Amino acid sequence: MNNASCRSNQTDNRTDWTCPNSTTSSPNYIDITTFMHILPSIYGVLCAVGVLANGLVIYAVTACKKRNVSDIYVLNLAMADMLFLLVMPFNIHQLVRDRQWAFGNFMCKAVVVVDVSNQFTTVGIVTVLCIDR
Repeated sequence: MNNASCRSNQTDNRTDWTCPNSTTSSPNYIDITTFMHILPSIYGVLCAVGVLANGLVIYAVTACKKRNVSDIYVLNLAMADMLFLLVMPFNIHQLVRDRQWAFGNFMCKAVVVVDVSNQFTTVGIVTVLCIDR
């Protein structure tokens, strides 16, 4: 730090070094606007693929005439995931609008209830499915 271009300011028994030509390096972060466009796009693709895949699972399990207990658990898990995916567009819309909710107080509470209920339901179904196998 004792560079010739740096000056020492001594006041109150403190030494402050000021270097007029020094630059501070800042880490490279993704711009927040870019992030707010990429994340909803990824969520949208996952939502579309998830609705299609869970719809196929629901169709396959209900179309099969011979079912066992594991099939019922898988059907319940697919229906819980489908319910979550059907409220996911509301969360995507909120991300696009910079975290501003535009659907009113009732829908805000309904989406949160579905989200939290789905977390517990999914964990419960997977736990029971693992215990059964």
